[in-house]
Amino acid sequence: MYFQGEKIKNLLPYLGSLLIICGYLKLSIFYSHFGIKISDYLEITEVLTLFLSDAFKYTALILGIFIFYFVTDSSEEVEKKEQKKNDIIETEKWFPRLIKFLKFSANLLINMLIYLIFTIACYIWKPENIYFFVLVDVMLLFVLIFLYCLLEYRRKYKITFGRSLNSTYNNLILTVFVFLLFVFQSAYIEIKTVVKESPYFVCFEYLKKDYQSEINYFYLGQTKNYLFMYDNLNKEAIVFNRKDVNNFVVRKR
Repeated sequence: MYFQGEKIKNLLPYLGSLLIICGYLKLSIFYSHFGIKISDYLEITEVLTLFLSDAFKYTALILGIFIFYFVTDSSEEVEKKEQKKNDIIETEKWFPRLIKFLKFSANLLINMLIYLIFTIACYIWKPENIYFFVLVDVMLLFVLIFLYCLLEYRRKYKITFGRSLNSTYNNLILTVFVFLLFVFQSAYIEIKTVVKESPYFVCFEYLKKDYQSEINYFYLGQTKNYLFMYDNLNKEAIVFNRKDVNNFVVRKR
């Protein structure tokens, strides 16, 4: 993948806003599953802090993908791929353009088929583990759809402005999309993990009453001013004001 340093430099001021949006999305997805409108309990300055560890993890994953393509794809192969993309873009009729795109995306389609086979096998023999394979199937499908939409956008851009979309912007759009996919994936994995068995044990005193996490009463997380638990039997979230929380203890199980 190719990026122009000057264009990246111009877009750097927007990086903080992107991370805040991604962080809020993840928190919103996670807490809304348990009926909590996190925006009512969250200060905007907290979003980046709460999301920072995930941001580093996703950035490392994306950098790993870029390094892999940089090492495995020679400049000649990159040029051949760009020529094939341009051929798809310049194909006038929609259906032949779609067929060319699917041929170009053969490796991705093969991976989708492999994971679909694993999903079916898992559904038959180990249905409790099917979630991971379904998640990968859905992600790969979204990647395929997005790549096609991106090529269609590049085609419209070329028709409208008479020039090709700068490859840096093209690759940045793809990078942001992959980053968002990781955000959604992480949120849903955390939901499944917490519901199955919360990785944290907590105990504390609130308004002279003792609370502690149990199998059906588990810890969700906390912000600067609030702490969140979930009563799985009654299917309701409980919000504690942290100024009234004393002797708070949290540890990994």
